[in-house]
Amino acid sequence: MSLKKKVIIADVSLVGIALGWGYSFVLTKDVLAEMTPLYFISTRFLLAALILLLFKWKGIRNMPKQMWKYGIASGTALWAGFILQTLGIELTTPGKAGVLTGTMVVIVPFLYFFWSKVAVQRGAVLGSLLTFLGLIILSWDGSWAGVNLGDILAFLCAFFFAIHVILVDRAYKKNESVDSLSFITIQLFIVGIFSLPFAVSLEPLPSLLSPYGSYAYTFDLLIGTLLAYIVQIKAQQYSPPTHVSLLLSLEAVFAFLLSWLLWGEALTFHTVLGISLILGGIFITEALDLFRKPRSLEELKQPSSV
Repeated sequence: MSLKKKVIIADVSLVGIALGWGYSFVLTKDVLAEMTPLYFISTRFLLAALILLLFKWKGIRNMPKQMWKYGIASGTALWAGFILQTLGIELTTPGKAGVLTGTMVVIVPFLYFFWSKVAVQRGAVLGSLLTFLGLIILSWDGSWAGVNLGDILAFLCAFFFAIHVILVDRAYKKNESVDSLSFITIQLFIVGIFSLPFAVSLEPLPSLLSPYGSYAYTFDLLIGTLLAYIVQIKAQQYSPPTHVSLLLSLEAVFAFLLSWLLWGEALTFHTVLGISLILGGIFITEALDLFRKPRSLEELKQPSSV
């Protein structure tokens, strides 16, 4: 299979993740009505890690020391992102939290430049800015006046999610033959084990979930966490960080569309405009890369230079 086809498959897989997360986002609202946020994060990530550990124990033990460092570092960044996002949502409006978390699509190209010293390319930047503008319009609820602590925490969470994407990319550049499942197991375990002390000290023990709550939790565990991060980590072997952040931003689009289709949420003009801009930003970035002719995986993983 050619490198170009592998990149296309990776990008399509990332769109699939965004779809799963979009549905998961809708379900999470129902889970959090029955379960506190920190217990939700800690238990689902620990369970996902334990499931993988059953199959990858030997692979984890044999991972190079350098990849262990990257696994711990990227897992810590992912944990920080989730904790800050959870705290931010508690202190600000959902619309503002969604937009500020979405700044990841703008942060990633510049972090990529900072770490790799590869110039920030026009196509990637244009696509990121259009996507971010779409997120602003999509999430606008008419109540963004003022900046509070929740806004700052939501922005910082986007910064750490961007760091996670970059660290995974750099890990693969250091060792392209790394066992992806072992690598993601470390990250999931870090998120779960770091979150657990906060849950135990700050929140009451969760009670048994209702049948629907159990379904929503199981979906978030198996699809929204376990499968999603396996696919993301694997896809990042072939998809550059700018593609990853852009395509994962489709989570907001799918969340709105699924809420409209399944729960009857109103589909307004600014919703349609926001979705159109997000799709336009992704199309620009993908189209520019489609007509390039990269010679190697390293070149293939650079942001668009058009």
